[in-house]
Amino acid sequence: MDNVVKKVSDAQVMGDLDASVAYAKASGKADTSRLGITGFCWGGRTVWMYAAHNPGLKAAVAWYGPLDRSYYPGDKSVLDVVKDLKAPVLGLYGGADQGIPVETVNKMRDALRAAKKPGDLIVYPDTPHGFNADYRGATARRRRKTVGSACDPGSPCTEWSDASVIAPYVLDIAVGEAMSLEPSCSRCVVRGVVSLERGCSDALT
Repeated sequence: MDNVVKKVSDAQVMGDLDASVAYAKASGKADTSRLGITGFCWGGRTVWMYAAHNPGLKAAVAWYGPLDRSYYPGDKSVLDVVKDLKAPVLGLYGGADQGIPVETVNKMRDALRAAKKPGDLIVYPDTPHGFNADYRGATARRRRKTVGSACDPGSPCTEWSDASVIAPYVLDIAVGEAMSLEPSCSRCVVRGVVSLERGCSDALT
């Protein structure tokens, strides 16, 4: 994974996501005026960065995205761009995540409040990194049953999206975890970038 993400700057990723939104809009199958984004780990950090980049974003859900570091030399951290956030972000984190200490999550929560930005961070006690990935072992699978998968009705992700009045059109940047999204759920993953809620038959190809 490092051989991929450390070779890609935030500027390139933001451009790729903007292009994905433009493509979805041009297809006529997506109402990008109700745009949301979700992502996991590296993708979770990208969620925060895109929320600081795109003024058209309506809501975002970041699953255990690093907050105090970047991957590409010269890029900023999430904590560096709090004041630039343009959409409400829900951050979902594990209390036993060895790479993202609870202290860092609390620092981010304080930064959101100080900047008067809408958002929230939830910490699941005794929960490791990658808890939505069912291939990460028994502990992660148990926590996934509690939290719900990314697309489950009533999961923090969908509840936040609904509360923020976003459409069923969600950018999916679940790099390395795309298969953790249920194939039968209403959001059909278009590999790499865009998810649509009109069913797989209407998905962009």
